[in-house]
Amino acid sequence: MNDPAEPADGLPDEPLLETAPARAPGSVVDFDQACIRCGYNVRGLPTTGLCPECATPVADSLRGFLLRYAAPEYRRRLVGALGLVTNGILILIVVMFTAPFAAALIPGNGRLMVQLAILVPNAMILAGYWFYTTPDPGLAAGNDPARSRRVVRATTGIQIVTLAIVTLAGLASGVLPGPVAMAADVLHGVALTVSLITWIVHFIATMLYTRWVASRIPSRKWMARAALYCWLLPLLVLIPLAVQVAAVMMLTRAVGAGPGASAGAPPAPGPAIALGAGMMWAGCVMIIASLIALVLYWNLLHYVRQMIRRMDGPAPRRAP
Repeated sequence: MNDPAEPADGLPDEPLLETAPARAPGSVVDFDQACIRCGYNVRGLPTTGLCPECATPVADSLRGFLLRYAAPEYRRRLVGALGLVTNGILILIVVMFTAPFAAALIPGNGRLMVQLAILVPNAMILAGYWFYTTPDPGLAAGNDPARSRRVVRATTGIQIVTLAIVTLAGLASGVLPGPVAMAADVLHGVALTVSLITWIVHFIATMLYTRWVASRIPSRKWMARAALYCWLLPLLVLIPLAVQVAAVMMLTRAVGAGPGASAGAPPAPGPAIALGAGMMWAGCVMIIASLIALVLYWNLLHYVRQMIRRMDGPAPRRAP
């Protein structure tokens, strides 16, 4: 159902931010303004002239902040980058659900195949984030969310490194000798921890950046969604995770402190069953909450992509 404050196409009736002031024909640009296509400063050029670097009309660079006035190449880059992220998320979900069956059906090399299969969508998603945060050459420095964009790019680089470490350490722990395998397991755990912390920072910065992109569409609805998801989606994932960890710790302590418990003795059947049931319940809650968060996140990026894509209209059909 559409927001009553917005038309059916998702765009408000009035721009959220002012566009650049109109200039009289034949006047000269008397302020710093980057060319929308190459970034050249067109200050001092006539408004009816052309950019000396790329021959783009100077007037095109004076239209304002909204994405509809940005260079078509920049809009296409955003659409392609968001396509990589959203399609990568869909492929990752499919891989995660089919990985246990694939590992069981492929004897010997099942684990290797699963690791490589997970690597592909993750690489798509990280590449998408990198291209998504490409600076717009037509924006002045004050209009560019430099901090959130740089944080997204920095955390994307860290995630690339941790993804490579997790993949290599996971493969090594299954084929290398005992002590080396143990070291690989430790490295694997450290990389996963760093990846989780980095993901939280990366996600918040991505939502702040997406809110800025939505302000250039402009869409109040998706700006508000990005601001809401900035704190809501991490909570959906982290609270069940914390509950699972706390439940496991409490139940493990209860098993160890059970009647007749002694060092090296197997746990009593009752507490052991409770431990397994508690871990299973908490794990199911975490999986469901993570899927809900992932669907909401995908939905946000998908609709932002569709609205940017709509600015260039349908692709022209080839002549028969």
